[in-house]
Amino acid sequence: MNKAEFVSNDKGSFVVKENGERVAEMVIGIVGNEMAVYHTAVLERLQGQGLAKKLLDAMADYARDNNLMVTTYCPFVQGQFKKQEEQYGDIWKKDKPQLKAM
Repeated sequence: MNKAEFVSNDKGSFVVKENGERVAEMVIGIVGNEMAVYHTAVLERLQGQGLAKKLLDAMADYARDNNLMVTTYCPFVQGQFKKQEEQYGDIWKKDKPQLKAM
């Protein structure tokens, strides 16, 4: 399984590919010095194998490397930021309203 990589397109995303197939994706958007994380998905057959964590780590590294603050609209990322605030507090833009899952 490949590592997570950033793909710049109209939205932007971090992806993990296996044999050329996208098996995990985190959809993001970047405006100025802010990154918004909208959604994280992993193919059902590969869930529980740490792919979402690979995406999260790649996103956090990218944010740090590019001096970006992160707003979370993705329930997975928001949950990880809350659980591990000491690990992600330096990039988490908490003062922006966060969407809540319904």
